[in-house]
Amino acid sequence: MAATPKRIPIEGSTGYGLMTLTMNKIVPQDQAFETINNAIKDGVRFFNAGEFYGSRDDSLLNLKYLKAYFKKYPENRSKMIISVKGIIDPVTFTPDTSPENIKKSIENIISFFPNKYIDLFEPARMDLKHPVEDVVKSIIPYIESGNVGGISLSEVKGETIERANKIYPISCVEVEYSMWSTEPLTNGTNEVCKKYGIPIIAYSPLGGGFLTDSKMMKPLRLTTVSLKLLMNTLS
Repeated sequence: MAATPKRIPIEGSTGYGLMTLTMNKIVPQDQAFETINNAIKDGVRFFNAGEFYGSRDDSLLNLKYLKAYFKKYPENRSKMIISVKGIIDPVTFTPDTSPENIKKSIENIISFFPNKYIDLFEPARMDLKHPVEDVVKSIIPYIESGNVGGISLSEVKGETIERANKIYPISCVEVEYSMWSTEPLTNGTNEVCKKYGIPIIAYSPLGGGFLTDSKMMKPLRLTTVSLKLLMNTLS
């Protein structure tokens, strides 16, 4: 029997992105674990990870860190809602949202998690070859099997969100939002998310480090992502 379509609740006004723990400059594992623990102590419940958030030598390092973290702190798994990006080739960094690659990506990701379950699967980008309706339909069997809780989208416009949400309720949408990136307010993202009550995960809100220390600005995203509902605060 098919599961009743539902959204995974996104709690709190801030979340924590795990990319910079394992990508480019690798943070020692003990320090990374302490950082995650401190975030949980501060009330953070939403975390974002990536199948390809690793080093040149090990593209799966982000997932390996999480596997080791939950082995050491199994009690913290229930305190976290984790969205995991997938379907990106770790060498070319190009997306592939074919049914075959979605299957490969999800099955790889869940193998690193307790009980082979992730809260949210997030196609990191659309490849413009496969309609978003088909992408969502390829994820649904894993929701029905109990391996995935819900669906998140990344870097999509309002029209795409609208089409995807008609197939299955979208739990959240992650997009870059800062003074330098205001596209969510003009490409329909904010409007459609407000219409359906979908939280927007606004990453890089401080301009990739520009507003905190311009000397430290790099082509990396901040690890902290804002979870404020833009449909309420910016409309």
